[in-house]
Order: sequence, then structure tokens, then C-alpha cells
Amino acid sequence: MEGSILRATGKARKSGVTSSFVLTVADSGEIIGVRSTNGAPFRIYNGESSTRLATACSEVVVADLGCDTVLHGIKFDFDSAKITAESSDLLDSLYRGLLNEEAAKISVLGHTSNEGPDSYNLELSQRRADSVVASLVKRGIQANKISGRGVGEQKPIADNKTDAGRSLNRRVEIACN
Repeated sequence: MEGSILRATGKARKSGVTSSFVLTVADSGEIIGVRSTNGAPFRIYNGESSTRLATACSEVVVADLGCDTVLHGIKFDFDSAKITAESSDLLDSLYRGLLNEEAAKISVLGHTSNEGPDSYNLELSQRRADSVVASLVKRGIQANKISGRGVGEQKPIADNKTDAGRSLNRRVEIACN
């Protein structure tokens, strides 16, 4: 749990199929976010909250992050590309995961919500992607293997009309090829 964002992994009791979630609660109480099942691309997830839902927690060790990761936990100062100290553990995990990747090129894609002008959001997302790249290079990723690209508000994964949706749209994605 980081602020209003919950990152979780679950397994269906009957089938054993695993899913990863990045969720938040809308003002209406509805649970919204994105879900990836069996490693498939993330898709929009909407669900009603329930106090009757039986859940079980496990002590599953979470693997380090790497290629094809969507990160909602890298935090920046407001209206800035400065990464906050609370993002350090997540960046450490990403660094460890990327060290073992055999991809020739790693792209860090910065995304924003739609607050503010398109051109400003594109520039801000580029600066934030570049900050993540610099952080990973400082940790030991080869500079010639990694680059940043700002996407701005052009590829939302949730509704930009709500705080919860805008929060989900502010993200960093890791793509490798």
C-alpha cells in the first residue's frame, strides 16, 4: 500500500490462476484499477467493494521488477521530476530485476494524468522518465542500454474525470526489446 494505491497479487482458489492488481477506491466506494492475469497485459478492473468477501493472505515473496512492468509507486515532488525518497525501495527492486534482463534496450515510459496542458504534461513526463533513467544508471544499469520517453497524457488506463483515475494514469512503464 502506497498512499491511495494498493499493489497486490492474488490466486484463484479453484483454478490457481494468479493475477496482479493495482487498485484504488473511487469516491463512490467502487474499487477501480488495472489487473493482469497470468502475465497478460494489464486491463481495466472495476469492482464493487464488499465486506463479505473472504480473503486469505500469504507470505509470497514478490520477485524483483523488470521488463514489462507498470509502476505506480514511483513518487515525484509536485509538479517536478524530483523522485521522492519513499521511492527508493521500488527503484532498488526495479534495478535488481533489470540487471538480469537480456534485452538489448530498456525504455522507461513516463505517463501523466490530464491535468494541465498537453504540451506541459508531455515535457513533465519526459523529465520524470529521464529522472528514473538517471536513478537506474546511478544504481548500475549501463547508460547505453536504457533511455526515457515521455508519453504525457496520451495513453490513459483509467478515467481522468476522477482523482482515483488520474492517480492510476500517473505511472512509469518499463518496456524492453
